[in-house]
Amino acid sequence: MFLVIVTIVIPALGAVYALYKKRLIPFILGVLAFTISQMLIRLPLLNWIAENSSTYHLWTVTMPFVVVMLLAFSAGVFEEIARWLAMRYGMKQRDLSAGLAFGIGHGGIEAFLIVGIPVLFTSPIMMSDIDYFISGFERMCAMTVHICFSLLVLVGVKKRKCVYVVISIVLHGIVNFAVSSVSMVSTMIMAEITMLIAAIILVIVTIYVVRANRI
Repeated sequence: MFLVIVTIVIPALGAVYALYKKRLIPFILGVLAFTISQMLIRLPLLNWIAENSSTYHLWTVTMPFVVVMLLAFSAGVFEEIARWLAMRYGMKQRDLSAGLAFGIGHGGIEAFLIVGIPVLFTSPIMMSDIDYFISGFERMCAMTVHICFSLLVLVGVKKRKCVYVVISIVLHGIVNFAVSSVSMVSTMIMAEITMLIAAIILVIVTIYVVRANRI
């Protein structure tokens, strides 16, 4: 139930929030930014590389952390550039509510597509209660992180400073790499603790940047 709430109910409530705040367009742009950059471009490209590159398979064995780093930062590049493009050319509302709606749309559709839909078609016996909780907790942290990145990129768009987009790309890559690396050498619990710490740090940084730039 907890996982269903996080991956289905919360994204749906995000859409309600966007409607209430009259920020539906930013919400939809957030949905499209993730869907296009990840589901239609990056993941198919990675699948093609995995199927056709012997070098990739060699590196996964001989240099797994290098592969993890490349995957982590590629997610940052694709998603943050997609955020910037959507906000720069498609989003006329650029206040705090719009940034929150965009981030909820981006993180919410990720949670729904990657975890929510599989949950709906997975037998309960396939996952334990702790697995459901961990997955739900991870998605909550991920949505928080996506909201933070969306607000950082929004600051960059409003102030016409690409440095905030670059910062978002770097931080996105660092967070992904840290969580993935910990999961490789330790337990999933430690990986989720790492994700939680990253989310808390990002919230603090984002609040400071948003207040400093008065969006």
